[in-house]
Amino acid sequence: MQSLSILFYGDDRVNDDPPGVTFGLSDLSRFICEGLKNVVDIRIEYVHRHQRDRTTRKEIQGAHKLAWEFVSDYQEIWMFADRCANRDTGDVRTDEPYNELDQYEKAVMLEWMKSNGLFLTGDHSIFNAASADRCAENHVEFVGLGAALGRHVPRAHQLRVWDGPPTDCPASPHDNYNTVDGPDPSVLDSLGDLLQTDFIPQNLLHPSTKHKLFCWVDSTGEVVPVTVFPDHQHEGKVVIPAQQELDQAWPSNSPPPEIVARGTDKRPFASDREYALVAAFDGDPVNVGRMVVDSSFHHYTNLNLFFLVGRDTNGSPTPETALGQIAQYYCNLALWLAPRNIREGLKLDLFSNVAAHPMVRSAKGKDLETLGRGARRAAEILIGPSTLFQVLGVANENGGSFEELVVAAMRSEAEPLLVANGIAQPASATLEKIFGAIIQEFDDFFGAHGLVSESARIDVPRADIVNRGLVRAFRPN
Repeated sequence: MQSLSILFYGDDRVNDDPPGVTFGLSDLSRFICEGLKNVVDIRIEYVHRHQRDRTTRKEIQGAHKLAWEFVSDYQEIWMFADRCANRDTGDVRTDEPYNELDQYEKAVMLEWMKSNGLFLTGDHSIFNAASADRCAENHVEFVGLGAALGRHVPRAHQLRVWDGPPTDCPASPHDNYNTVDGPDPSVLDSLGDLLQTDFIPQNLLHPSTKHKLFCWVDSTGEVVPVTVFPDHQHEGKVVIPAQQELDQAWPSNSPPPEIVARGTDKRPFASDREYALVAAFDGDPVNVGRMVVDSSFHHYTNLNLFFLVGRDTNGSPTPETALGQIAQYYCNLALWLAPRNIREGLKLDLFSNVAAHPMVRSAKGKDLETLGRGARRAAEILIGPSTLFQVLGVANENGGSFEELVVAAMRSEAEPLLVANGIAQPASATLEKIFGAIIQEFDDFFGAHGLVSESARIDVPRADIVNRGLVRAFRPN
């Protein structure tokens, strides 16, 4: 099984507090680990940039800076940034000289991001100084929560606004970005703190299956969009720069980042406002790591998840509920950000594990369709149809049948192999036949070496076996 190490990195309120109305990330961590337990050996660690001394409880500024020896242990960094800037008061007890990334850290991150996945978020802007009525100050001078870290992260910093509005000020000029839902639009500002922690999430605007991050498979076997998201009464701002605005940290010929989720404001005076919530950048075509940037860390904290409908008696999300959809998005995010070699390894692991499953072993010796029927069912039991689609499928904006979309993805993967084997006209194949052909190739290999499944004493060429299975599935009879 592939291993995936994820660092939750924060610098203030967002922490590892247990579930409840807190800024903790424990629900997020739990939903990912539970949802992917049969997919990848996942390790999530939370590290605070400014560790507190266990005895004195005083903060140790910059105790965990992003040095190479530190970050190289992780394949993903999820950065929940909060502080605005360095602060120098002239008092060694209260100044904060290490909030911002320094030049070495920026160089480390640029190198680390060549192959690894980054998630970055912050929140609305605030007036970064003492003021009796900070909302009366010039909003242009406000600084976004998370700017101390976020504005220095290579590439990702350009996908959020760090200066000026949106603020958290609900009065005129109403430049807060409010996505909460509630029965009375006139109180979405005044009751925002309560509404962001109620049982009603926000409905995403124009939900789509165009991007895998926001896809799941419903009980009828259709690939459908995630339609809901945690809400918040004052989001930050996600942007997509024009191609000519991208700085030198972006590889040449980079595909453009894209907005993959949008929300809308339901307040009476702002009913036409649309907000970008999540942006994604696929670095695969230019051989760098992927990135996702979000408008608010509130989309991930316990307090915005705790009361949402959809928990079983153990507190885990149940399928097809609001919380179930959101939890699937979190799992999708962890998988999508994984380095390419890990994502490719997950597919090989899946077929290898399924080949040894009791449901499959009992069908050995039968035709490919029958063998594949057991293999497909075993795979769906192990990791669920939604995650199976994330591992094997390719998204499109029209959604469609899980089976048809996965078969199309597998056929596309098989086409260059078929050409190499002199097959110009591939046969059609069901998903069961594809699974059956791949599992049969595993069985043939194991049988040739006197095994019933993988063994430490022999190197199993998984990629070659899966490729032979694809050719076998689409080869004309």
